[in-house]
Amino acid sequence: MDLHVKRLVYAICADYPRRAKLLNIGRLPMETAATYARLNAAIENAVDRNIEKCDRKDMMRSLQDRRGYNSGGVTHRGRNQFYKAKMKIIEEIASSLNLI
Repeated sequence: MDLHVKRLVYAICADYPRRAKLLNIGRLPMETAATYARLNAAIENAVDRNIEKCDRKDMMRSLQDRRGYNSGGVTHRGRNQFYKAKMKIIEEIASSLNLI
């Protein structure tokens, strides 16, 4: 995967909480709300397909903050499993948003 695409996916993930908050408020124009919902759904679907429910919150934080294995969170996965799952999620997000 191209480094620029990977950075773009990390930026999209980092903006997830802001978009979710604005969607919950419900005062966005329809086109903006649809775009925000599509971006957040791409992230949620990729995480849900690759991570168990108990690790979902930690992986979301890892994607948003660009954290690694040693920064805590996903505890019952090995280092290689963590990075393999994280890369698969990043690729799925990029693919679902037509970035690759």
